[in-house]
This record gives sequence, structure tokens and C-alpha cells, in this order.
Amino acid sequence: MFIRSRYKDYYDHIQKYVTGGRVFVRNWVDTVLPAIHLERSGRNYPIVVGFCGKIYGYFCERYELFGDEIIFDIFTSLEEYVNKPRKYWKPNREYIRKVSTYFFQKEDDGAFIALNAPIFICYPSIRPFINNDEHWYMNSINGYKYAHCPIHTGAGTIKGVSLQDLGFDRILDAENAYTNLVSYVDFLGREYKMVPEMSNDVKIESHGFGPSSFRRKK
Repeated sequence: MFIRSRYKDYYDHIQKYVTGGRVFVRNWVDTVLPAIHLERSGRNYPIVVGFCGKIYGYFCERYELFGDEIIFDIFTSLEEYVNKPRKYWKPNREYIRKVSTYFFQKEDDGAFIALNAPIFICYPSIRPFINNDEHWYMNSINGYKYAHCPIHTGAGTIKGVSLQDLGFDRILDAENAYTNLVSYVDFLGREYKMVPEMSNDVKIESHGFGPSSFRRKK
């Protein structure tokens, strides 16, 4: 499978080993995910990435140093957060317990099927994810952007970030990300048709025994 997109992501280079297949147009479109509602807590900003049937939760920490420099860190695991070297403070047990609620992984195809998309993201409308763009911020919900990449789309409707920008490359390596994407795009591309229930009268008529039947009644 080849990926056509206006932005590059960390797993795109795997395509050079591909000799043929379908084309996935990867563009971001605004979305609404009612089951996912994110809000910042102090300087902590939760991040949610839905990728190929699995939903990942983690967070980023943003604070100012000496009034000028902005420190911005993404943590993809609790262990990574706890083991980070710190000069000026160390999180206590209660704070670590609170932070631990940001991290989760769960399998759930429902949202992906509803959106017909293998990827969706929920991330804060702050730099470095966005520039100083008022219109971009106004389209956010509680300071968050919600977007997805449907498998059947033309040009994207919004600017987007790469999964690498969100630190997702530290959760899933490039080879597995690309392989999962190929499989999931194929999964979403299949058509599933429900067989309608048929009443007895319809079944009888379909076999040539209805009122307008050519068959002779015995």
C-alpha cells in the first residue's frame, strides 16, 4: 500500500520496500468523538491517539522556565514520567497516582468503523502542535483538536500534525505502524451487508407461490 499525503510521518519510509497495492490518501478531517472528552489539568495536557483498532492515552507537560523558555515534554508511559531527571522538584506519590490515569491502551473497533478511518487524534491546541492561528484555535473544543483520516477522502479540511509530533513513534515502531495500517485500511475497505429478515409471505412469494404466481394452485 502507498500513502499519499500532504505531510510526512515516521513510518512513511517503509513504502520504499513496497512494489504495488492500493493507495491510502491520508488527510486530516475535523471530527467529533463524543466518547472522548479531554481537558487540561494544570500544566498537564492529555493526548489520545486512535490507531488501527487500538486507542492510546498519554499526556504532555508544558511549563515556563524563567519566564521565557517553554519546556514541553511528552510522556508515553508512567515509567518514563517517573524516571525523568529533574533539577528543581520531584513529584510526590499522590501526584504520580493522578498522572497515572492519563496512560491507557484499549482495543475498540467501534470508533474506527463509525468514522471509517484507521487513525484519529485528540490533542491540545498549543504550540508546538500549532502556530499562532486564531482560526485554528477557535475550531477546537475546550482547547483540543479532534481529527481523523477517513479512508475515502479528497483534500483534507484542516491542518494536521504527524503522529511523530505527538510522540507516537515511541509507542509503536515504524515497521509495525505501517504493517498495521495496511491491514486496517483493508479491513475498513470491505463492505459488510446485512441480510434482511424475510417474512413467511415474502419467502412463499419468492418461490413462485404468491398471488401473482404463475404456478397453478393444487
